[in-house]
Amino acid sequence: MLKHPRRYHVYLLRFWEECLSPADSVWRFSLEDPLTERRQGFTCLDSLLAYLQAEMNDSAAQQAEKREGV
Repeated sequence: MLKHPRRYHVYLLRFWEECLSPADSVWRFSLEDPLTERRQGFTCLDSLLAYLQAEMNDSAAQQAEKREGV
């Protein structure tokens, strides 16, 4: 038996290249939660990674609150 329940999130990741001009393009990203169908868009990889880091931090904080009975 696990002392601490596993935490996990499931997302569908989509990414695509968007051409701004013949010589310039950018990558766009979206995450979709398949349970809620909520989709979040990102204009760069850094913002996607920041979002995922915040999700992990929030999840860890919620788990700590549960253990402390807050």
